Amino acid sequence: MPVLDLSEFLNPGQVYTFTFQESDVLFNTPSVADLTADMQNVPYLSNVQVTQPPTLGSVTTDITFTFNGDGSTVVANVQGDISAAVQSNHLLVNFNFVQAVSGATGLAKTQAAAPGPLDWVSNVAIYAAVIIGLLVLFEITSTVKEVA
Repeated sequence: MPVLDLSEFLNPGQVYTFTFQESDVLFNTPSVADLTADMQNVPYLSNVQVTQPPTLGSVTTDITFTFNGDGSTVVANVQGDISAAVQSNHLLVNFNFVQAVSGATGLAKTQAAAPGPLDWVSNVAIYAAVIIGLLVLFEITSTVKEVA
């Protein structure tokens, strides 16, 4: 199935699969159940199925649904509404759009989603900053005890 362009209109009653790539801060990846609940906030989606097929790198999420809009909504609008629904409940999650296809298939089973730009570097930097902060706090606490 061909990948849909962001400016393509969605047809009422048609099944679509939108694929997203998640990167989180501090292992805060939402579960399939959480994401399914989040989709209840997008009024023109029904029969929503969320899957997270195994991939290398960041978590990839396929959201398959029946579109119940009026036909005036484009892929970019739906993608934005899905991302907003997820990020309104999971603030520390980057939910990046990968692609949209018509039908009930997301990324091909042999095709792994490419890691986001520097996802692992940003996570490592955050963990390093937390560790350094804890070490500085420990050093300050030790110094205060010696002075007292």
